[in-house]
Amino acid sequence: MISGRISHRVHQETIEAARRMQESVPRIPYEQYRAILTSPLESAAFIPHLVMVYGNSAQIMRLIHAALWKTGERLQFSTAGEYSSCSDGIAQTMMSGRPQVTIPCYGERIFGVTQDDEIIFVIPQQYLPSILEGLEKTHSAGVKYPIPFYGTRAEPAFPEHYKVP
Repeated sequence: MISGRISHRVHQETIEAARRMQESVPRIPYEQYRAILTSPLESAAFIPHLVMVYGNSAQIMRLIHAALWKTGERLQFSTAGEYSSCSDGIAQTMMSGRPQVTIPCYGERIFGVTQDDEIIFVIPQQYLPSILEGLEKTHSAGVKYPIPFYGTRAEPAFPEHYKVP
């Protein structure tokens, strides 16, 4: 993969550009882990190191708000649009120890049936308590999902020519 052959002429025009993209993909160092276990959170028979939450942009925005509740420290993330859940989601989160946001890649959409409106928020285990607290506190402060359209709170104003004299 690092040679760039897999993405040359598919995602990048030149072999040099493909190699550069492949070299930038976050990777867990070889032999650092022997296996990866995955499971739906509700049925996991183990304590996960990471939790991946799929949602629309407004739902993920709420998780970002929650992640910033305690520290206010902005999240930093980047993507190449390929290998996203694996590299940007899993590998980068494992290496940085910080929450990540990523866009599902083409392969995940084909093989994982990820929907077009979904993005991913990846949470390291140690962030779960503070993110849950952040969700509760920001919700109590009025930041809710679904986001209410302001028009439902506005006083209706009819055009002058609609008014009966």
